[in-house]
Amino acid sequence: MADYEFPSGTYLPPEYDWALDRKLRRWRQHDGDDRRFYKSQPWRRLRAHVLAEFHWESYDEMQESPRRYMPAETVHHEWHVEDFPGMALSEFWTDAEGRRWRNLWPLSLEAHNIRHGRFRKVEREDKPRQAGVHTDSRQAPLTPERW
Repeated sequence: MADYEFPSGTYLPPEYDWALDRKLRRWRQHDGDDRRFYKSQPWRRLRAHVLAEFHWESYDEMQESPRRYMPAETVHHEWHVEDFPGMALSEFWTDAEGRRWRNLWPLSLEAHNIRHGRFRKVEREDKPRQAGVHTDSRQAPLTPERW
């Protein structure tokens, strides 16, 4: 199995790759981060496959508003690489009941940061505007006409 012990009761799917786990933990110990993994050819190929499968659209924004296109710039791991490195190259995983789940999701940078709790989502205020009144913080228009 592995040199690293997970907390008791932690479920690891059958797809868990112990050789990859050891390799990524060794790289992380040596380099101090996962940059070498994210630059590796297997990850770059899998990332391109996931992005192409979703037509380069961000999954979270697509679920929120299907008519609004938001490009996906990153791929999110449900099983985070820092916690479960053996799942880093698994597109899907199987739970204890045999159901298959997606591990990798294409996301915009904003959606990815929200998923990781780095930023809270900012709700837009959709207030009706009056003609000729500029409420944006950018430079006001030269004339009040609207084309």
